[in-house]
Amino acid sequence: MKNIKLIIAAEIGVLVVVGLIMIGLFLYSGGVFGVATPPTAQPVVLPTATPVRPTATPIAVAIPGKSGTELLTLDDGSTKFTDYDGLYEVTFPAGWLVVRPGSQEFQDALANETAKRPGLKNALESAQDMDPAVARVLAYDLKEGSVKTDMLGYIVVTWDQTDESSIDEELYKGIPQIEADSQYQGKGLRVVSTDTIETANQIKVGRIGTKWNVTNDAGDIVQIFMPINFFKVPKGTVFLMLTTLNDMRLDIEPDFKAVVDMVKLLGR
Repeated sequence: MKNIKLIIAAEIGVLVVVGLIMIGLFLYSGGVFGVATPPTAQPVVLPTATPVRPTATPIAVAIPGKSGTELLTLDDGSTKFTDYDGLYEVTFPAGWLVVRPGSQEFQDALANETAKRPGLKNALESAQDMDPAVARVLAYDLKEGSVKTDMLGYIVVTWDQTDESSIDEELYKGIPQIEADSQYQGKGLRVVSTDTIETANQIKVGRIGTKWNVTNDAGDIVQIFMPINFFKVPKGTVFLMLTTLNDMRLDIEPDFKAVVDMVKLLGR
């Protein structure tokens, strides 16, 4: 349960304000999430207590001779990310820029794509110090019509190899503790929903919906929408997190839900 709390704290701590507002990214230092102080606290909506049920260990099979990660552009323009170490696969829709921290395609995007999109430059620069062992892949929504300002919606996929908590423990024990934890007093975080789903590939996924407010340079309150989805792999937990302006939620959330629904465990 501590892992959910750390991930939420990290995202709050690294929102970057540029002009109006620039969506922030995780920053890592020696594998430890950093924490900063967000705006004024608001009431936290907590889920009704539910008995914890054990989560079965996922069945996934290592691919002989394969390790590390791989990106593959498919015929329909989508991008498939495969994590041979974590034993899972995530596919992003066409129109999303997909890069791995520390990779050549990350550096290429920073050198070539950012000249066209200043917002992307800020986002990629914020991600340069990410630990590739934890932050496995990033995806930025660059679809035509989606980039209305410099404020980019993005998805980050992280793999916590040490997380032994079940999905139900994360949902029904970890989240309620946030309200009582002094680390979160004054953060302004609101947990607005929690549930579990089964994907098209029969993977159990925990879902936590969060929102909070930040103040931009003009003094206006801007609401951030950040759903966190997570599933178990043979070693640890994989987290998929979308961060976007709440006003852009209807444009970007369907893509995020499709990404989650099509997650695969290798060898299944």
